[in-house]
Amino acid sequence: MILLVEGSAGLLKGACPVAEDVTGRAALTIPEDFPSFEVPGEQRAMDLLRELYFLHYGAAGPKATLWDEWLPSPSLWPATMSTGQADEYRRRWAEALSTRQFDPEGYVATHQHASMAHQQGWPFPWYSQIPDGTEVGSWGWHFGAVPPGRWHKIVVRTQEGWQLAGGVDRGIADEVWNIEFTEANATLQTPDLKILAGEQAPFVQLRWRAKGLDNAQPYLEWATSDEPEFDPGRRMHFDPISEADGMVHTMIPVYRCPTWRGRVTRLRIGFGNPPEACPICGVKAAKFVQI
Repeated sequence: MILLVEGSAGLLKGACPVAEDVTGRAALTIPEDFPSFEVPGEQRAMDLLRELYFLHYGAAGPKATLWDEWLPSPSLWPATMSTGQADEYRRRWAEALSTRQFDPEGYVATHQHASMAHQQGWPFPWYSQIPDGTEVGSWGWHFGAVPPGRWHKIVVRTQEGWQLAGGVDRGIADEVWNIEFTEANATLQTPDLKILAGEQAPFVQLRWRAKGLDNAQPYLEWATSDEPEFDPGRRMHFDPISEADGMVHTMIPVYRCPTWRGRVTRLRIGFGNPPEACPICGVKAAKFVQI
């Protein structure tokens, strides 16, 4: 495929100066049927443009949903048949675009990696990005972080300050705080915290794994500065998980609860485990999520 552009060579040169070759730059093997560009008097610039395009072509397949507006065209247009890349990209884009997740409210998932924010959304903002000196900020507590301290600002902490009822603390191992339940309806209560519920935290994220909680009825409760005691009226249930699920990032949509308002001062996680079970639970992180 050849794209021929007619126009002022002088104007092109003035707008797009060509840099000299970088010593040691590896030569590229570009398929003959990959698009090429021709502008009279500017073939060197066009060759470099072709090389630049080819450098990015190999990684131009489906990514997060927000790139769907402009990545399909540059990845499908070359139609490079000699390497099979054209058919591969057609297959991948057909699969990606036909399997994008839509929730019942019409929101489209970002299909991004696991993040500090909503697991179906963009990975920012982090709960830790509240400006210093803010009286009421966001909140998070991590018992482990992988990878440690690269692109995130996670502070790994111990279980100090948490209150466990109906279980035995088995310590932190493999990035997880391990708990064995000894009584029905075990609970975990956070240390004191301060957050504006409706304005800064529409979701609470719980990262956890469990064994023996398949039939449990877990829930989240909260206390506020105006109502300092826990109460079933400030409670939201969420789905239980099984051992086969592995580590689950549960997003609890507390914004849907009319009593999720004011200044939240404490959280309590109720596992709703039945009396006949002696399950084991591992908590990796709990945090408020901004969106």
